[in-house]
Amino acid sequence: GKREGRPIQGKREDKPAADRATSELPTGGPFLITPDGQFAISQAGAALRLAPNISDDLQTGAKIPPHLAAATDVNVGHLLLLMPDGLTLKQYSYPEMKWQKSYNLSALAHQLAFDGQSGRLYLAVIDPRALRERPRARGVGDVHVYEMKEWRSSR
Repeated sequence: GKREGRPIQGKREDKPAADRATSELPTGGPFLITPDGQFAISQAGAALRLAPNISDDLQTGAKIPPHLAAATDVNVGHLLLLMPDGLTLKQYSYPEMKWQKSYNLSALAHQLAFDGQSGRLYLAVIDPRALRERPRARGVGDVHVYEMKEWRSSR
């Protein structure tokens, strides 16, 4: 993929030169900035390293699978990815980005949020049967909450 960065300092009239780079990793689509500001996690499957100086910013970090949603907890050292099937959650080490475990979900998820203090994972889900029945109301779905002691932050 292609990356392009521009500094946002200076006057509005200034036209700073763009810093362009290419990567062997897919970088398109929505992304998540990790809470510690170390990575941009691309939904297409790339973890790009972030840095305050433009020459070191947006550098290739790790290749991760394409996913629907992601959440990190830097204190616990986890990166959680919701896979495109909506039924699988993958846990990676953070900041190493190494696969650790996979979890099968009981409902079709499309979004997630993680609270490291409590060790709770919140998933926005919908029953797959509801898709077949084509409900007229929008916003139909549930929030499933998963709690695991190993996910709790000790800080």
